[in-house]
Amino acid sequence: MPTELYQVLDAERRVQQVRAECESRGAFHVMRIDIDRFDSEIAHQEKLRAERFGSSATRWLWWLPLLIYSGRIFCGQAVSLSGIPLFAVSLLVAVLFLGIGLILGIGLGLSQQITILTGAVLSATSGIGFAVSLVAINEENAKQSCLEIIRWKEDLARENSKIQQLRRERNSVDELLRIRTSLEALVLHAETLRQEFESIPNKLAIENWRAMRSIEFEDFLATVLRHHGFDVSTTRRTGDQGIDLIAVSQTMRLGIQVKGYENSVGNDAVQQAHAGKAHYKCTHSVVITNSVFTRSAKELAKSVECLLIDESQMLDLIAGRVLSAHRPVERTGCIHETS
Repeated sequence: MPTELYQVLDAERRVQQVRAECESRGAFHVMRIDIDRFDSEIAHQEKLRAERFGSSATRWLWWLPLLIYSGRIFCGQAVSLSGIPLFAVSLLVAVLFLGIGLILGIGLGLSQQITILTGAVLSATSGIGFAVSLVAINEENAKQSCLEIIRWKEDLARENSKIQQLRRERNSVDELLRIRTSLEALVLHAETLRQEFESIPNKLAIENWRAMRSIEFEDFLATVLRHHGFDVSTTRRTGDQGIDLIAVSQTMRLGIQVKGYENSVGNDAVQQAHAGKAHYKCTHSVVITNSVFTRSAKELAKSVECLLIDESQMLDLIAGRVLSAHRPVERTGCIHETS
């Protein structure tokens, strides 16, 4: 298969695959306005979230009042169960933070004075803070405040989930748009390749093939045959044995004698092609010239069933109307009669 045709077929196959994907996923039903709508809705939801719950930079502070209220509830429960006075609880907390401060200072390798100072500061601030909270905060109010903070966090989680869902839907639509855009690009690419491939005969037809000689004419014919689906090889390196080109399709193996001549082509070319056909195990022998054949060459070709193609058939050969890559050539040959 010619490289150009393979590229065309591969591009068209890819177009079919992407079009099927677009149809199965509904990509033809989405538009750019859908992306804008999602962006607007996401921005609106983020604005509402910020107004209700504050910015992301301040929401992390919620753990502090929750900790205080939880501590107040715990201490109240401890007092109720064990009868420990509230000031004793504050003292225990102060001792606990003193130990934390000392461990922290030792772990950081601080001097003894700084370690003790760190422990004392933590102990004093924590003890005073808990004492104030235990006295100033009612246990029932602390429970209500904890429940309210927890509800706020649940509401925030729902808002975040809603925004994340909108983002997922937005990204899904955006992906569908990208697939559809890629399909449009693939269609354009395939059409360009198809037009370029179909224009190859036109380009070949306007070349000055009448003036070509020897290898130049062989290469020209090889290009023509490859465009029409033949796998073409040359015999230059092995000695032609009457055959210059071997063109193979699904149903034919042509042994071709090429004559880039200015004068008429006689019997010798037909004889060489006929002999080369057997040598290269071809199904048909062909002689192609950009000149004309003598009457005796035509008569011999008819008797040995050799196909002759001269200048009058060259445009038909280029257009694909003389040889076919999909059906055998008639065994009677195709000999152009001239006077």
